[in-house]
Parts: sequence; structure tokens; C-alpha cells
Amino acid sequence: MGQYNKAVLTTAGEKLIARALAGEIKLNITKAKTSDFAYPENADLKRLTDMQGVRQTVCDPETVVFNETIIQTRVLFSNEDIASTYYIHNIGLYAMDGTHEVLFSIVTAEMPDEMPQYNGVASTSYIYNIQNVVQDAAQLNISLNPSGTATIQDVLERVDATSGDISETVIETLETVEDKYPVPAAGESVKRFFGKIITFMKNIKPLTGDINIYVSANTGSDITGDGNQDRPYFSITKALEMAPKDLNGYKATIFISGGTYNEDLTISGFGTSGYLMFSLSGNVTIGHVLVRGSLLTIGSSVTETSRTFTMNSLTITDGSNFNAWSNVYISTVSKQSLDTIGNNYSIAISRNSSAYVSGITTLGGNNGTAIRIHTMSKAYFYSISGSGFNIGIAVETNSQLSSWSNNILATTPIYHDAGGMIIHPNGTQIAGIFTSGLSCTWGTLSGGYIRNGNAIGTAMITIALTVTITTALSAGTQYFISGFPQVAGTSTIAVSVHDKLDVYYCFLYHDGRIELSLINPLSAGSFLVFNCTYMTTS
Repeated sequence: MGQYNKAVLTTAGEKLIARALAGEIKLNITKAKTSDFAYPENADLKRLTDMQGVRQTVCDPETVVFNETIIQTRVLFSNEDIASTYYIHNIGLYAMDGTHEVLFSIVTAEMPDEMPQYNGVASTSYIYNIQNVVQDAAQLNISLNPSGTATIQDVLERVDATSGDISETVIETLETVEDKYPVPAAGESVKRFFGKIITFMKNIKPLTGDINIYVSANTGSDITGDGNQDRPYFSITKALEMAPKDLNGYKATIFISGGTYNEDLTISGFGTSGYLMFSLSGNVTIGHVLVRGSLLTIGSSVTETSRTFTMNSLTITDGSNFNAWSNVYISTVSKQSLDTIGNNYSIAISRNSSAYVSGITTLGGNNGTAIRIHTMSKAYFYSISGSGFNIGIAVETNSQLSSWSNNILATTPIYHDAGGMIIHPNGTQIAGIFTSGLSCTWGTLSGGYIRNGNAIGTAMITIALTVTITTALSAGTQYFISGFPQVAGTSTIAVSVHDKLDVYYCFLYHDGRIELSLINPLSAGSFLVFNCTYMTTS
């Protein structure tokens, strides 16, 4: 903290006090201002009518009679509107003389406080209690601003009136609380409730511009650091806590120094309307990473230099968007993620999420599945490698993966299910077997069809279907199976059926409907196997 001289009453201030003691006016301290102008030692401060170099103004500071000879004004200055750092050389109090505002008193600095530029994350505030010596202060009639907000002093006085005293209580840390609203609960600690308030205020205040937050596992501190480059935080978790959840279309960049961070990360609730970025200045090793409902990009602070981001596992879910630059190499060394969705997978992408990784990805430390993509999700990996897996890539429930190079060694390199699809470097696609959309009223289906080519448009369809008959079929009756992609053009396609001795004919019509007619009746429990390959444009 800085060191300041005693307040000096100006000539105008002395006149106001004389008039207030005579009962002519009420003493009304209307403003407090800071100044970055350093007055010379021989300056006649009493003759000043205003301050030079005014930087900040606070209206209606609280002024009370402190004792018989002192009045005290309490004022708080914050840096939330400060665009450039300055030193608080002077603090001036202003008062009304009836019609005009005059400089009432001035406090000058022996050693000024530094008011830093606001970094968009953590604000800095200074509280000053300015005391002016006034003869017969107890006789002064002071005008108070009737504010509806309790000041700190109000709270202290209320506690004293109920036989309590928190004036010297120091809360060393606030608990990190994810509650949406700061509703107090019976029996909870003060630090937990204040943690709720901090979380609530941080989350509801939208970002108003791009911000930078710095983290270093080697030189940072979560206690004394403030996220600036010269005073970084120690943990990435702390940086995420200090970043507003509502990015409001702006970019929040967390600059991460190279090193090992012994922490798991949950990146949740930032949404996709803004841009959360990790900028690596060195290779980073961390625990499990869970991205939920957020947009996260990982890049390097030096574009021509590659960095490695090593995680235990990576889970991307609930509409998230994950991107990694080409100069960032992604690596995993474990499984069992922070979320059950990602368990047994090195990388799991789910629930309408997407990933675009344009660098090299190396996976290991896991004998389960290397990458699982499911529930309407999409992913692109430039180059993937790894070994020792049971399943290499699992693509399920109408999800899609594309890669330029896939060198994952696994017992089952590729697993498809429920319309999962892999796009190869030449743009062709191989999908899992589709069963959804197929309908058969006379039997139970197993298998389905495979689509090779474009997901929408021209593709080669291969039908590989078995029907177990549940209702006896008669000779000469038409039976249908519907739901296949439409046939290109107006052609009717012949379908091969086993057992051929029992089948009169079997065709696939343009509308994607198979029609079957039998020579001999078939009983329930029998089965038929259908096979056909054709072109579609649907």
C-alpha cells in the first residue's frame, strides 16, 4: 500500500466549515477524485481550487463525524474503467458551497498507490478513509446521500449492535462454488456463501472485449497472482474460474507456459458464442480434460513452432466444439475420463459435438477404444496413430469421422453401428450397417444395408439382410420390406434371395421397397437372406 500525508483543508474548505458551524448550510461532500499530477513540495495546497490531472471521480462518498474534532470520508476507487495504469498522487474531496462545487481538501502521496489497467478478469480496488481535522466537528450538520445500499461500515455497525464483531475477520480463501444463484443455505460458512456471490457476479457479467490470462506452473501463484503476464496464475483451473462464462462474442485467451500441470480440467458452460483459446508457449502435460457445452481452441503462441498437449484422456460432449491447430500435437496416455461418457476411451466425442484436429494425434496407455464418436457428432483428425487397443475407431449413431492418415493398431481397427460413417482421404465413405428406417411386417430383421460413397447424393448401396419369418407366408402372395434408399433412375433391381427354390421373384423398386413372392409356403421360424447392390442418388 502507498503512504499518504494528512489531509489539507483548502481555503474554500475552511470557509464551508465556518458556514456549516454557523448553521448557514449543511456540509455536503459531493465527490472524491484522484489525480496523477505530482505537486512540488513547496506548492501552496490551501489555495488550490481544483486538482490537476484528474483521473477518476466517485460521487457521493460517505462522510460521517468520526469524533469531536474529526470528520471522516470513506471512498473506494476501482480499476474496472481504467484503460492505462497510473499512480494515485492525490485524492481530493469536493463539496457544495450552495451553488458551486469547490475543492474541500486534498491528500498528497509520500508513496503513491498504483492503479493498474483493468485486465478484464480481476479488478483492483483501493479504499481510503480520509480524515479532516475540524474544530467542534460534533456540532457540524452533515448532509448524507440517502442510498439504499448498505456500506461496509453499515454492516460493521449492525454486527456490533447485535453483539457480534467481524471487523477484523480475514477470509483467506473463498470456496469455488458452481451454484447458479447465490442462495444462502442454513449452516453454510461465510466463505462458501461469498464464493457463491463471486461465482454469480462473474457469470452474469458478459465479456466486453478480448482478454488475456496468463498461467505458469513454474512461476505462477493462485494466491498472489492476478493473471497478468508478470503475475500469472499457477493453475489452468484458476484461470478458467476467473474468465467470465458469458464470452459475449469475444475471445478469452489463456496463455499457458510449458510444464506439467497436476490437475484435471472441466471446461463447462462457456457456450459457443465466444472464443476460448489455450495458447501454448511450451509443451504442456495435464490430467483428464472434459469439454462440455463450450468452444475450445488449442494453439501455439509461436505459429512456426510445434507444441505437444499431453492429456490422460479427452472427452468432448454436449454440443461442444474442439479445435487444435496444425502446430499442436495432441497426445493421450490413459483412459477413465472425468465423465462416464468418456470411460474406456482415449478420446470420446458425443452428443452433437465436433472436433477438428489438424496436427498429429498420438494415443496410448489404453487397451480399450482409441476414439469413440457417437450421437450425431463429427470429427476430423489429420493423422492418428497408436497401438495396443481392442478397438481403434468406433463410429456410432449417425456420427462421422474423417482422417488423412489412420495408423491405429487394434484388434478391431474400425467399428460401425447405427449409421456411423468414416470418410476416407479421397472423399468416399464407408458406413456401418443401417437398420433404422427399415420396416417388415412379417418377420424380424437382422443386418441391413451399407452405404459406400456420399452421405447424401450418389452412393453404392449393398443390401445384406436376413429376415426370420414370424408369420407363415403363403405361395403367390406379395410381401414387402420398405425403407431402403431410392434406386437411381426408374430402374427395378433384381434381388438375390436364399432359398431360391422357394422364391418366385424378388425385386427392389425405385422407391426403395422390396417385393417378394413365393412358389412354396414358408412356416414361422424359417429365414430368408437377401442380397443386392445398386446405385442411389438420394
